[in-house]
Order: sequence, then C-alpha cells, then structure tokens
Amino acid sequence: MADSPLSSRIMRDLKRVEEELERVVFSDEGELCEASLTMLRGGGKRLRPALVLISGQVGSYDFESLILAAVAVELIHMASLIHDDIVDSADFRRGLPTVSSTKGLHVATAAGDFLFATALVLLSGLRSGGIEAVRMMAEAVNILSLGQIRQMEMAHRVDQNMEDYLQMIWSKTAVLFATSCRLGGLISGAEEEEVDFLGRYGDNLGMAFQIYDDVLDITGTEESLGKPVGIDLKEGTVTMPILFALEETRFERELCAAIESPSLTEEEVRRGMEIILNTRALERSKEEAKKYVERAIDSVRLLSKPEVREELVSIGKFAIDRYH
Repeated sequence: MADSPLSSRIMRDLKRVEEELERVVFSDEGELCEASLTMLRGGGKRLRPALVLISGQVGSYDFESLILAAVAVELIHMASLIHDDIVDSADFRRGLPTVSSTKGLHVATAAGDFLFATALVLLSGLRSGGIEAVRMMAEAVNILSLGQIRQMEMAHRVDQNMEDYLQMIWSKTAVLFATSCRLGGLISGAEEEEVDFLGRYGDNLGMAFQIYDDVLDITGTEESLGKPVGIDLKEGTVTMPILFALEETRFERELCAAIESPSLTEEEVRRGMEIILNTRALERSKEEAKKYVERAIDSVRLLSKPEVREELVSIGKFAIDRYH
C-alpha cells in the first residue's frame, strides 16, 4: 500500500504472505492455476491478511501459523471476487479482464471453489486452534454466500431501506474483515475478551470500507477503480449514496427508473449519477463511514498491547484521511 499506515514489520511479513500465495496457487496445474493466478496478479491492498498479522500481535506472534491464516483469508477474498464477477457478468476488475471473461464461467466457478477449499485446508493444518479456525472461516464463507444471494434478490428494487443495505454490506464485506481480526487473535492465544474487541474492530472497519467503496463508485475514475464508474447504478445495486439520493429527491421518477431498468444506456447512467451528485448523498455517506471508523477505533482502546492499538487506530485514521 502506498503511503501505508502499516508498520515495517507487518509490511515485511506481508511480502512473505505474497510469496506463499503464489506458491499455493502454483500448487495446482492447468486452467485452475492460470485462472487463480489471473486474480492474484490483479493485486489488491492485502488489507485482510494485514489484519490477521496485526491482530496476531495481541498474544504470541507465531508467524508460521499466522501466515497460513493470512493466506487463507486472502484466498477466500479472491474466491469471493471471482464468484462476484460471475454473478455481475463483469468484464474487468482492477483494470484487468476478469477470470470469467477470459476463461469462461465453468473454469471461473471451479477456480473460486478451488480457492475456497484450499483456504480451509490451510487452516486445518494450524498447530493449534485449527478446528475453531476452520469453523470460523466456514461460517464467514456461508455468510458471504448468503450476502451475494441477497444482493441478487434485491437488485433493481427501490423498495429497500438502510437496514437492508447495512445487512447486505456486513454480509459481503465486513464479516471477512471481522473474521481476519478474530483469526489473528485466536491463533496468537489472545484472551477471549480481546478477540471480541478485535472482531468488533473488523466489523466496523469493514462497514466503513464498503461505504467508502460505494462512494468511490460515483466519485472515482475508471482508471483509479479499474472498472467503469457507476457500475452499482447500472447493475441496480442500491447503495448508501443511492438511498440518500432517493430520500432527498423524494424518489424522483428518473432516478427510480434508472435503478429499476435492467439495461441502462451510458447516457442514462450519466444522468442518474448527475442526480445523485446534485444531492448531499455523498457527503452524508462519507460521514456515516467516518462514524463506523470511529466505532472501530473505540473497539480497540482496551487492547493490552499498545503497538497493536496504535497500528489499528492508524489504519482507521488513514481510511478517513484518504477517503474524506
């Protein structure tokens, strides 16, 4: 991460995580390896593995065990993105062609399944806490799957409320942030109370990151996002900025029609974005995201290791400074 809030120790250990990710992906041969490598080389912040490592400092920092969990978390994230792209019929992610667009739906589905399974196998090999780690991750994968189904069911519907949206982003994003933090604490042998603090931090940070991501879908550029802007509106995904815009415009007919349409033209997407930009929806959404970051920071005030507190607080402040 450029201008990263992470310590030199975590940055160094993340390089080992990256090497291990490549090794795991190359352990298979043929199309699954190629498909998985496509996703891996697309890059990413590797924030979830970083959270595993940082949280692992709360107890005894057993890097050889933590690296397995860090790799497993990123494999789960990669798998979920492959499956998201299948569902969304997405052609690009992070500026590169998606696995489904280059390898086809069958290979992409198999690649996602391969990564899910590999992650659970890695966790089962932990020296201690493996059974609980597998249970924790399997539960997270289940919630991720339900979140994706829920998003599909709610697409192109304007009869949604903020509670629906918050439940959806918890399922599709925050749960894996929280699981990353809990895994690190669990593997390090942290006290149950501290594992709970870490989980709450991850929950709130994940919520904030998804809200900021939904704002960027409107304010960003195709170059910075690695995909077309306004994709949420085009796919009928009702995000926080869209909900606020609907509220402020009193469900303006043109915006409602854009959300409900299964096939918007580029001009209709542009017009829908213009309507949103003419409200306070983006400012209000960023303020809500900031509140989640502040809750995340409050969640770790009582952690026993000051260096862990400082690093987690630094990530939260970095998010606010970067996206505000």
